[in-house]
Amino acid sequence: MGITNTFAAIPGIIGVYAAGLILELTGSWILVFQLAGLVSVIGMIYYLRNATAEKQFD
Repeated sequence: MGITNTFAAIPGIIGVYAAGLILELTGSWILVFQLAGLVSVIGMIYYLRNATAEKQFD
């Protein structure tokens, strides 16, 4: 369980660092929100292309 929690925390750490870096370089939140939106859209497209309604377990 500890390894799973560690891997789940890594995007949060990287995301905060990346947002701070973008804010420092541009001084604006617009690019931060656009990047977050892009990541969400890519995740949605991946899910819609690969999700199925098949029963996996009995």
